[in-house]
Amino acid sequence: MSDWITLSKVLPILVSPFSLGLLILLGGLLSALFRRQRVALWMTAVGILTLALPAMPPIGMKLAATLEGHFTPVSAADSAEADVIILLGGDVGIPLTPRVASEIHGNRTLHAFRLFRAGKAPYILITGGNAFPQDGVLPEAHYTARILQEWGVPEAALIVEQQSRNTRQNATASAQLLKKRGLRRVLLVTSAQHMPRAAGTFRTLGLDILPSPTDFRAVEWNQPKLLDWIPTLQGLSRFMGASREYLGLAVYRYRGWISS
Repeated sequence: MSDWITLSKVLPILVSPFSLGLLILLGGLLSALFRRQRVALWMTAVGILTLALPAMPPIGMKLAATLEGHFTPVSAADSAEADVIILLGGDVGIPLTPRVASEIHGNRTLHAFRLFRAGKAPYILITGGNAFPQDGVLPEAHYTARILQEWGVPEAALIVEQQSRNTRQNATASAQLLKKRGLRRVLLVTSAQHMPRAAGTFRTLGLDILPSPTDFRAVEWNQPKLLDWIPTLQGLSRFMGASREYLGLAVYRYRGWISS
């Protein structure tokens, strides 16, 4: 567990509402087995609430919106120009069995492509390896580059960094590559929820960042009001994603990777 990357992946799971709710319910079950009925009743109630409240769609939506609202979304056509587009990994699925090819799970790659097609920068720097070594496949950035080439982006316009395993390493590796090429002004592309941590990390290293967020999760969605308060797995997932980002921000500030 000395590997910081492993710890950063495990910690959010351990403190998530799902894990905490299950642990509390387990405590309630053990209390019932030892005939401590009042304790069992209270722990069961708390466990259910720990799972149900975060799973209500408006709660996770609000939490996500507070992160995504830090930066105004701008279309590719209306975006400012820069020296390079930095595309953070995380939305391309590498071709692990049973996949026969890479897959796109988010909107980061598409947004970076739209910025490039709109002439907002002459280069796309793709940064992101695999968080953990995978047998028989290359790092994610390699497959992202291939997808962009399939869409018509010239190979000469792509800069590929395949070693970084988290946002901090994305930033440090990108800074080194930009310095070598004399590139300064950056359009930073990542998910809107992740942008506060990403932009803060890149800026702490002295990079001139223009945030270009995408993949918004807190969107206006019309549906019967009753459905807003029925707990769902999607609602729980949205809450856990946002809470994980808040935890990441706290850790990055504690370690000095984000200066403010």
